[in-house]
Amino acid sequence: MLWLLSVLSGSVARRSRHLLSLLRSGRKNTKGAGTSPETGSLTARSYPGERLGLSMSMQGMEGRPEKKSGMHFEKTINLGHVFTIITLLGMGATAYTTYRVTVVEHDTRLSTLEKNFLLQMSRNNDITVTIYKMQSDIAVIRDRIERTPPK
Repeated sequence: MLWLLSVLSGSVARRSRHLLSLLRSGRKNTKGAGTSPETGSLTARSYPGERLGLSMSMQGMEGRPEKKSGMHFEKTINLGHVFTIITLLGMGATAYTTYRVTVVEHDTRLSTLEKNFLLQMSRNNDITVTIYKMQSDIAVIRDRIERTPPK
């Protein structure tokens, strides 16, 4: 498709240069089947693009094979392909390093939370042991109070 556009644009550019040279020289465009040699104006057989010197036929395209529709893969590698591959690899490496950094951050946060949880649990265990000791001391004091006779 791009090849066809480049061929057509090259053809248009050549014909435009030809028309400019004709305009500068003062001669009239007598080429083409649809123009009158005397006036250079359009005749009944002409089409709108012919006045600009464009041809309806696809010159230079006669001996070329017709392209098949669908996907077409070439074996050549150009600089655009290399840049695309480098860009994709760079994006993949950036995404992977970003992923690794976030995983490391989350791992650090999780280990900090686990450490704080274990500290809190040990404090809770210490408090629980202290409460059990206090309850046993209170029970001992009650027993002593109950054993002593009232005065």
